[in-house]
Amino acid sequence: MEIFDKILLQLTEASKQQYHRYVLFFLLGVTTLVGGLIYFIYDKKDSLRIEVGRLYTFSNSIADVIEKNKKMVAEELRLKNALEKKPDFTIKGFFESFCKEQNLTPDQGWDTRAESINEKFDEVVLSATFKGYTTERLVQLLMILDKEEIVYVKEVIVKSERDRKINFILTLATNQYKSQIT
Repeated sequence: MEIFDKILLQLTEASKQQYHRYVLFFLLGVTTLVGGLIYFIYDKKDSLRIEVGRLYTFSNSIADVIEKNKKMVAEELRLKNALEKKPDFTIKGFFESFCKEQNLTPDQGWDTRAESINEKFDEVVLSATFKGYTTERLVQLLMILDKEEIVYVKEVIVKSERDRKINFILTLATNQYKSQIT
């Protein structure tokens, strides 16, 4: 309180010119303080808005990763259940019985190769060449293969021949536990 008393005493004893100077300095000080405060808030608001934008983008990417992870876990569970239903399944055995059932004769030299897709599963790929079939027959085969739960068509390369016949390379794949690859 003493400080306010001293200020009041100084103002009451000051001449009119000094009084106007004191008021002017006071108003300049208040204006500078308010202007600085407004600038600080405005600057902080912009940086916070930028940070909120980054956090929003980051949260969206996290949500995408979580969604992809859910899909991968569901697919892994589906695959695990399918493999448990057929514990002795091999793509070679499937391919041989498929060719016999569908009366297909692949060219010699087909075999499997394994490619790692994650720490639990490998993708086992089998490519075989077939010559002298019709497009209709290929479509029938693809429809039958589409119904398979474990095996999927990875690639089909078709080359036309004379007499409305085609040659095609059919690449089948399956996923298997790393310890089951054959």
